[in-house]
Amino acid sequence: MRIIRTILGIILLIAGVILTPLPIPFGLILFTIGLILVISSNDRAKRMLTFWRRKWSWLNKTLLQVEKVLPDRFAKYLRQTNPELDTDDEEKKPDSVNENTASPSLSMTFLSRKPAHPPYRLPSRPR
Repeated sequence: MRIIRTILGIILLIAGVILTPLPIPFGLILFTIGLILVISSNDRAKRMLTFWRRKWSWLNKTLLQVEKVLPDRFAKYLRQTNPELDTDDEEKKPDSVNENTASPSLSMTFLSRKPAHPPYRLPSRPR
């Protein structure tokens, strides 16, 4: 099943790249679905995407925008490749907070995810 998802994802990635120049953004949708299929079934692809997101900030910013519009069940795969989040230590974070010294509100503030950048606002029109 894993090989089938990887092959289908690669086919959708290629089709997405081919269809991207069309006026309707159907190629971007296919590309995103293919990317999610590949990184959900292939650990090497996940590590490569994490490396590329760390290396190229424009790619990271673009994928952060895509994460916002995707449903959570699909966006979680892109979040796993976010270099700003330490996904390997997610299970260890609650244990790293000492319950004797930290209040619950402090630990929740520490564990909460901060937005990567402020939301984009359209400039106002001159009158």
